[in-house]
Amino acid sequence: RVTAPVTLRTTGVRDAISNFWKLRKGNPTRDVRFRYLTTTHTGIEQGEPFGPDTAGLDVWNQCGTNSEYTQQIKDFLLQEAKLPPDLLDYLRSADIKDILQSLIAPIRWNTGARDANHIIKEIERILVCLGDRRDVDTDSSKRVLDRLIREALDRITSRSDRSLDRQRFL
Repeated sequence: RVTAPVTLRTTGVRDAISNFWKLRKGNPTRDVRFRYLTTTHTGIEQGEPFGPDTAGLDVWNQCGTNSEYTQQIKDFLLQEAKLPPDLLDYLRSADIKDILQSLIAPIRWNTGARDANHIIKEIERILVCLGDRRDVDTDSSKRVLDRLIREALDRITSRSDRSLDRQRFL
């Protein structure tokens, strides 16, 4: 399966930013986080607005370490002007720290992810290693996988507490 790389100009990426903003505005008392997960790799925006061989999504993910990156993302989003008007107004009026904290830091772009079968095999491997440290045999450790995946799916589709934590797992 071959797909085009994703960039800040990709419709799905712009939609994700817009949907995050809408969700955040609709839930002002909640800590909303968004993770965009795709098997597609990151691409370089046409015209290389972030510099030679530099992808905007990579710059976005590195914003926490450099306020200049946040300014670059802000300028790019305003120049493109393909986001909801209220978000563009916010970008025009907010300072860099606020933009980082309320828009950029809560969104993470995970590109080049492995397919589901690979992820399941990796989880199974981790479960076996964890079981081995606790003197649990391999077959018993592997049997936990289905329950773990079911629990994760139940949590992410729940209307209430969606958190997954180590204490519940152990």
